[in-house]
Amino acid sequence: MKVVKFLLGSALGAILILVAIGFFLPSHWRVERHVVIKATPDRIYPYIANLKNGWPQFSAIDQEERDMSYEYQGPEVGDGAIRILHSKSGGNRVQKITKADPNNGIDYEISMQGGGFVMYGSINMRPDTDGTKVIWVNAGDMGANPMYKIMGYLMDSLMGKALQKSLDNLKEKVEGTSTKTNISSSAE
Repeated sequence: MKVVKFLLGSALGAILILVAIGFFLPSHWRVERHVVIKATPDRIYPYIANLKNGWPQFSAIDQEERDMSYEYQGPEVGDGAIRILHSKSGGNRVQKITKADPNNGIDYEISMQGGGFVMYGSINMRPDTDGTKVIWVNAGDMGANPMYKIMGYLMDSLMGKALQKSLDNLKEKVEGTSTKTNISSSAE
């Protein structure tokens, strides 16, 4: 009985310490990764601005979550393109491109939990001496909940590898294709 009380007390103490730490953590989080691709933005843009035919070719999350199904709304490419992701393991998400520029990249948002959690992202393209530097940023705000703030603190370790793998996949796809891609880069 003493062992059970000790274990319960220790577990409760650990939870209280985590909650206390959470109160002091920032609510805002940000994850950033980049890669240099030996190509011009016009070769990269068709992949990043096309949620239906571009993203599945490089996104590590698309490739790892096999139980996902998709619905698409709005234009196929660029500003206003929407895909709704249904997943048993990752929940439902709505991804929307909010800004698109063939020379500079895209901004997007992903809404989860019926809009209760929104992540803001961008994939930007900048000139580099070796081609184009592609910078992927995801960010969000976890609010005042200390447990969510702890999750926000862990976002870099939770999401960073997937972003880097996606960028590496994008680099491989773009550098491995001819000068013409078969992905639509405009609403035709």
